[in-house]
Amino acid sequence: MAFAIDFPESYYREFLADYTRKRDWLCEALASLGFRVYPPEGSYYLLVDITSIGFDDDLEFCRMLPERAGVAAIPCSLFWKDRSQGRHLVRFCFCKQEETLEEGIGRLRRWLK
Repeated sequence: MAFAIDFPESYYREFLADYTRKRDWLCEALASLGFRVYPPEGSYYLLVDITSIGFDDDLEFCRMLPERAGVAAIPCSLFWKDRSQGRHLVRFCFCKQEETLEEGIGRLRRWLK
């Protein structure tokens, strides 16, 4: 924080614009694959409802996703006291290079088809 406090205002404007663009792009890309997407307002994770593509257990989904699709997601049920309330949600992170996001969507697209 002490280092970043002296950054020019333009750095923060560009940072926000970059993350907003990546967020919007990933939301649209995941929606085009059939996911019900819940865009964040202040985070670099977005939530998707996996029931929209035929899954109902976030842990099972996140365990098999890297092997089958080559992509990682974070199960959300672990954030709930009652795990059943979040079993239908997983998190994807968009604070990555654009090429990485594009590759991830390509992998998901190939896996889902």
